[in-house]
Amino acid sequence: MARLIDMSNYKASFNRVVQIVTGHGLEEILDPLWQELRTHRALPFAYPNNPKRFRTTVQATSLLSLSRCGLLSDEDKKVLQDAVILFRDSWHPDESDFQGGLFDQTKQPEDSMAWCITETPSVWSTAYALWSLIETGFEDKEGQIIQPAIDWLISQQEENTGGFPYQKYKDCIPTTYLTCLSIKALSSARKRASVLAIDDVYKPKIDLAIAKSLRFIENCKFDYDDITLFSSVPTGQSHNNGILDWISTLWAYTALAQHQPESLPNVERLFDLLGEILADASKSRSFWDNNSFVVEGHTKYGVQKTYFYFIPILLIPLIGLGLDSTSAICATFLRRLRDTFRNLGWSIPNYRRKENCTFTTALALQTIHAWTVKIAQDSATHLLDSTFKKEDQPPPKSLITEIETSRRLLKKTKKKLWSLLPYTGILSVLFLSPWAEWIRNRNPLIMASSFILFACILFFVYLLVDNRRWRTIVTILTIGGAVASLIALWYLMFNK
Repeated sequence: MARLIDMSNYKASFNRVVQIVTGHGLEEILDPLWQELRTHRALPFAYPNNPKRFRTTVQATSLLSLSRCGLLSDEDKKVLQDAVILFRDSWHPDESDFQGGLFDQTKQPEDSMAWCITETPSVWSTAYALWSLIETGFEDKEGQIIQPAIDWLISQQEENTGGFPYQKYKDCIPTTYLTCLSIKALSSARKRASVLAIDDVYKPKIDLAIAKSLRFIENCKFDYDDITLFSSVPTGQSHNNGILDWISTLWAYTALAQHQPESLPNVERLFDLLGEILADASKSRSFWDNNSFVVEGHTKYGVQKTYFYFIPILLIPLIGLGLDSTSAICATFLRRLRDTFRNLGWSIPNYRRKENCTFTTALALQTIHAWTVKIAQDSATHLLDSTFKKEDQPPPKSLITEIETSRRLLKKTKKKLWSLLPYTGILSVLFLSPWAEWIRNRNPLIMASSFILFACILFFVYLLVDNRRWRTIVTILTIGGAVASLIALWYLMFNK
């Protein structure tokens, strides 16, 4: 472990973990992103695709995640910060063909300081923009960007409940997710108030908004099998213990851990419940596949907004809450990242399978980064404990070994299958003679046995082929052959 995770040379260790999880190095994965960034001075929603679509939240998420991984140079960080600021009021120059395609570009006067023009002025885009800019060291020396946006964000808070909706509009209801996201932006601004030229009169205003938000979160609490969870909206309105509740719960736990640690529920019980869900095949399938979790159908600007969540990144708040880096939950999330990695990036399952999304790739790398740091910290803690304790303790088990072993086993299996290819060819030749015999004698037994042989050949081909399209073709051929054989058998049995 000490050789694998070496915090004195963290980037090399991080690269090593990324290679084990994905089979590719950091430079190889990031190169397409850097090409897009240097070509367009911004990151597109998806890549590679044309025409390009540029969004505020894509810039903000990528800026925050890649910066936290230590992967952005000062120049690239400045480019992304400028892109976030640009999209508050403007479209990207390369997206002129799409301007006006989402909504009337004219902001209403009360939304002039909100983000953004590309996704409609909203709490979601404004909070993300503020959070990313502030956390990455943006300095608003003249106070023309951050403070007015914070003022607008606070104005969107619902007075009675303290929650934040998508927009302050009659049909938009406050949710735990947007409220926690707003807390992130506001608390970041509060910490760097002096650098951001935020007036002293705003500081109590920010503190009050955070306090009201925390009360809203408390009102979303409910018990499930003696475990505290949080629904998307205040208890009594609706919750179904689905992925939306898990997203809301982890964001709520994180907010409480930061601002009200004394009221934080028992996280170990939460980990146990999640472990049970992930261990159950039917429940875990639902957990991973349901990534569309909120639809804002009636908004101020008449645009429907759907939130998509890349579920594997829930490992980030879990680690932040103290999840052991060697737990089975971590292993499951890392395997999911491994299994969803395609074409040097990550897409959103059930949404854009053919394209990698910039923000999912950035968030996936941040997830691996968070685990890399955590496993190093856990190892360091173990060494520290063993220094002060006389009894020897076994070192923590490395999940990396498990992932690497499974990759090697897969390669070894495929190598063995390729060695069987000549035998498959021989079987193919042998397969032709029974069919010829059947055509001549119409013997159903010979025909059936030849089909079994044919199915075996197709099975070998299926295992050898990685491409999903070819696997689909092989599957269709197998099913088609089976149906044809059944029809032939039926014909021979009843039409003698």
